[in-house]
Amino acid sequence: MKTGGFDRVRQMIESDRFGLMGNSKKLILKDITSLLDEYFVLSSGVEMDLDGEENDFTLTVTVRASGVKRFNVLK
Repeated sequence: MKTGGFDRVRQMIESDRFGLMGNSKKLILKDITSLLDEYFVLSSGVEMDLDGEENDFTLTVTVRASGVKRFNVLK
């Protein structure tokens, strides 16, 4: 099986196991990217990995950043 085929099967299994249907993983990644982009200068795309069981899993978010953005502290 080609790598692309394996990745597709893995995504389908993850979707079933964790209830991520349709584009929900893409939407989550978009939200996480938007949030992190407010605070950091991102130098790579955000990756998300789920591991575990249906009701007990580990969520790992990985991204590379080249700097921290300045932000105002509330007074």
